[in-house]
Amino acid sequence: MRTNFLIALALLSLPFAQACQSTTTTTPATTPIDASSEEYTIYKRVIEDVCQPVESMPVLNVTVPNHLHDPASDTPYKFVRDNTKLTQKSTLDDFWNKNQEPAELDYKLDLVHGNVYITEAQAPRVPTYPGYVELSRIGFNADHTQAIVYCGHVWTLSGFQGRAYYLVLDKSASGWAVTSKLTSHLSNPAN
Repeated sequence: MRTNFLIALALLSLPFAQACQSTTTTTPATTPIDASSEEYTIYKRVIEDVCQPVESMPVLNVTVPNHLHDPASDTPYKFVRDNTKLTQKSTLDDFWNKNQEPAELDYKLDLVHGNVYITEAQAPRVPTYPGYVELSRIGFNADHTQAIVYCGHVWTLSGFQGRAYYLVLDKSASGWAVTSKLTSHLSNPAN
């Protein structure tokens, strides 16, 4: 009886152990973001201030391609441009160019809640977290004083719902600060 219980316990914990394995393997289609880049400084800021200010959620280890496309008007950029304090077209252009393909996140962010990367395959089945954070590449203006990034947190426990943000940041002598935030809700189209 005790042996059967131990075997059942081992079988039940197998998916959890697989989900928590190291995520150092990379997808051949992605290229890593330069670890010395300003993007990691901004990622840390937006994750801690907006995407997971209260509880720890793992971060998807590749960026999500994001095309700033407003389905209601079928006009790229317009919705975000009209609803944020984004002042420079070059920022959106850089965002568009960088987000055609995913890029690998492989540098420690030193987050307050810890630094956990997961793969897309692991995202739906990480039982110790309510969901995960996904990020886009960051678009900059020509002199790197303005930036835009997409950041979303997806709650897997409630059928892939969550909240998504387009964040505009401006750089001053004290560093990067979020100056505008456009919020939308994510939901699984199958629900």
